[in-house]
Amino acid sequence: MARDFEVLLGRSALLQALAEELERLEQEPATVHQLIATALLPENTVITTRFDHLLELALQQLRKPFIPVVQDEDVPGIDATKVTLIKLLGDITRPQTLVITEDDIDAFIDRLPTVSDVVKAFFATKTLILLGYDLNGEPFKRFFRRVSRNLSVFRRTAYAVVPAPLDEVERRYWEGQNVQLLVQAPMAFLEALIAATRQWTQAPPQAMNPLQALAGDPASAPLPPAPYKGLDSYTAADAAIFAGRDQEAERLTHRILAHRLTVVYGESGSGKTSLLQAGVRPRLARRRALMALAEVIPGAPLEALLQQALQEALQEVGLNTPSTELVPQIRQLQARLDGPVVLALDQFEQLFLAEDAETREAAARFLQQLRADPALDLRLVLAIREDFLGRLETLRDHLPNLLDVRFRLERLGREAARATIEEPAQLFHVAWEPALVQRLLDELSDGDATGVAPPQLQIVCQRLYQAATETPVRPGQMATITSAHLERLGGVQGILGEYLTEAVAQFDPDQQPHVRLLLAALVHSSGVKQRLSLAELARTVDRPQPEVTALLDRLTQQRLVQRFQVGSPAGPGDGPSLAYQLAHDYLAGRILRWLGDEFWETQRAREILRQALPAWQSRARLPGPDDLRLIAEHRQALRPLPAEAAMLYAAAVVYGQPTEAWASLLRPEVQRDVLLRLVRHPEPRARQHALTALATLGPREAADLLVERALADDDGVVRSAAAQAIATLVQVYPEVGAAAVEGLAAAGPRPEARAAAMDALATVVDRAPAAGKGLPAGLRQAVRRRVWQRRWGRGRAGVLAATLRGLQGGFWGFALGLGPFLGLYGIPDLDQLDLRTVLSTAILGSVLAGVLVGIPTAGVTAGLAALERLLLDPPTHRRERWSRWLAINGAGGLAFALGFELVLFMVNFLSAPLATLVINLAGGFLLVAVLRLPDLLDVRLPRLVHLGLAALVGGLVLAGSGVAGAPGDAFAAYRAAPGTFLWLLLAGAISSAGLHWAIAPAAGRQLAADGREDTS
Repeated sequence: MARDFEVLLGRSALLQALAEELERLEQEPATVHQLIATALLPENTVITTRFDHLLELALQQLRKPFIPVVQDEDVPGIDATKVTLIKLLGDITRPQTLVITEDDIDAFIDRLPTVSDVVKAFFATKTLILLGYDLNGEPFKRFFRRVSRNLSVFRRTAYAVVPAPLDEVERRYWEGQNVQLLVQAPMAFLEALIAATRQWTQAPPQAMNPLQALAGDPASAPLPPAPYKGLDSYTAADAAIFAGRDQEAERLTHRILAHRLTVVYGESGSGKTSLLQAGVRPRLARRRALMALAEVIPGAPLEALLQQALQEALQEVGLNTPSTELVPQIRQLQARLDGPVVLALDQFEQLFLAEDAETREAAARFLQQLRADPALDLRLVLAIREDFLGRLETLRDHLPNLLDVRFRLERLGREAARATIEEPAQLFHVAWEPALVQRLLDELSDGDATGVAPPQLQIVCQRLYQAATETPVRPGQMATITSAHLERLGGVQGILGEYLTEAVAQFDPDQQPHVRLLLAALVHSSGVKQRLSLAELARTVDRPQPEVTALLDRLTQQRLVQRFQVGSPAGPGDGPSLAYQLAHDYLAGRILRWLGDEFWETQRAREILRQALPAWQSRARLPGPDDLRLIAEHRQALRPLPAEAAMLYAAAVVYGQPTEAWASLLRPEVQRDVLLRLVRHPEPRARQHALTALATLGPREAADLLVERALADDDGVVRSAAAQAIATLVQVYPEVGAAAVEGLAAAGPRPEARAAAMDALATVVDRAPAAGKGLPAGLRQAVRRRVWQRRWGRGRAGVLAATLRGLQGGFWGFALGLGPFLGLYGIPDLDQLDLRTVLSTAILGSVLAGVLVGIPTAGVTAGLAALERLLLDPPTHRRERWSRWLAINGAGGLAFALGFELVLFMVNFLSAPLATLVINLAGGFLLVAVLRLPDLLDVRLPRLVHLGLAALVGGLVLAGSGVAGAPGDAFAAYRAAPGTFLWLLLAGAISSAGLHWAIAPAAGRQLAADGREDTS
């Protein structure tokens, strides 16, 4: 009805009508109000849906103090010594707070998050008595579901007082909501409640809060040694001096109790750890909720950290549980406390700084299992630096709704900072000069009015307190911290600037560089503190552990460094395993400016190495190629341990990077073990490169392993790499290689392995022909045919290219060289012909010579390419190289000699004089020998040198062939003509240049490369 009224007449008319109706009704508290007020104790909380002030009037008449809570800004005023009156649907005197329509009810929780947190916390931890609510009405059901839907099944049973029984459906519904129905008149119930309350207050039950040691009144708690903590975090023992954060502590306590998971975030140094330990933990204890705070440590499983923290929390309050496992311990503890268990993880950003994605995701899944377990009355808290908050998004798939409930801790406001300065000192009978307090607030506040950073405030207050209390005061007088103390210490900036410098200056001059390195090592390259073991710190500064321990002990005494014992001694004679970290992130910012970029690059490499080793040892995961290059650049400063060197050697093998630097740090058997591990790596690339590297070491067990991979690996590239590695073994370690070839041959007859075995044998024989000699005759021929098929498949494009190149080289070389000579040969009265006739005759001769020589040249190059690619195996020693060279040159020389005869005489070459034929044969052999000379010597001559040598030999061969004719033959006239020798010499040089282009070493090597099997 309220919604319809608002739609028709507007919100203002609705509020006016409501106010008029309330004013018309009774203005004095009714009996029910008076009974409720009488039944209430100071620590009680009342949640009412009334808009009027009748209950407030009843409390005033009984002179019971109360705190009304209507909006979020009212929550900080909650006082445990007064009745808390939460006006859930608003107050008629504050119209903007009224919740009247169904839409208002739905928006209530989102509009007032702090009030809703208080209500949810109340629902989660207190016994509820529902009085006067319409349990049949949908609005109350909707509100009850929204408030309690995310709470544990261990929520305490609520009791609803109803004047008459509900129907069966409604009764079962409320039983499902853990609400027990009490059929009784409200007045009678209240009178009975008042009587029970009076009896309880006169003789309180003996049941004590088991967390009383943490839940005590801070005002009566023992004082710590000093009022200020410097850069140390506050603990529960410091609750008496923890000032300025009461509102945040109360709000966060309610939020934690109201939700299963809360993310607490703020800038570095905002005081998240202190708030949780000294502010929230005692308040939770007063509500019978035990908080265990664990700090995330790189490499340590979250479950182990939380279990240890919970065990320490139990010892602190003198409790124990039969089980020592985390989840059973939580179940046992929540039953004993009759309240929730709160597990908090501090410095959650360390999970992103020092762990890989797989570890982070596993941690998120573990936390989700805890959160989703309905049998656990559990709250989770994650404390993280604000600049890492966005990275939590990467865990949303594994920890849903991770960022739905957050609490941002701001810097200290001006009045909160004033309380932080003055209140702790008063407990130690020390006063502050008001003008000095004002000055500190002005100088420590940022210009953008974001507040006061707690670390700087604590450093300044601690130093001023020390200065003011150095001189004893007379009995009965209070020491006063004045502006004179501040001036004497150099002002605020002087205290902050000299804090680290003075601490380091207290060491001997020769120790100070090591101290700076130690402090810098405790700073992550991203600018936050990190925890390192004593052994790691000693390696960083390259000093003996006893010397480093002594330096760290002094830094610990100066409150710059915190010391932790991790694990337990390995034996009776062993000392504790120690780790250290900076006392506060505030120090990291100043230390970052001490050292140059080179150190921080090394620090980054050191962090990558530290993070990568556990992943390699547990999951065979390697650092990335860029990370490996960074580590290699700084390997001298890093001084890798053997386990790290083994990992880096493995990474270098997999990524094809140089391995010498890492192999030099490992014994051969360690290298072998690394490669054997990589051979079974899940990534094909790792197996492929490991097999290739394993062959160079030649271990005996490599033979069987290579055969196994060549036959059965799932990846074809890996099988090929295994076969190529066997070929390498045949060439480098013949005995081991022969064993591997025998293994492949033995697998050949098996049907399931025959295809893989034949492929592997063909690869081996193709690369190492000697491997085929020991095969049975039938198998050897089958493998040989497969090798020829492979070579033809790889080399046919090269043979075609060689043929075309030979055709082009022969054609243009002889067309431009010998062609004009041939075209003009035999023409009488050449000097009387016109130029056009001479040119056309010369061109015709050039084309004829190019065609007649280009074809055999193409045949020669095609034949040479085919021999190299299909039939001839690479020579293994010098005698084979010479034999091969002589065979190729003989065939090529004969072909070129016949071509010369055909071109020079254009007649049957048998009619040529014997001397000419001999010269042509010798000349052809010599020319081919010169063209193939680099292959024999296995060198690469400069291209111009080789070209000149070929042209010289070709010119001499052609000129010699022309001069050596018999008297009276057809060439006699030409031999007698002046300049013929030079002409022939030039023609031969040009023709040989064409042949050089056709069979140049560069082309030959390129073509030969086409015939080699790909090993990538």
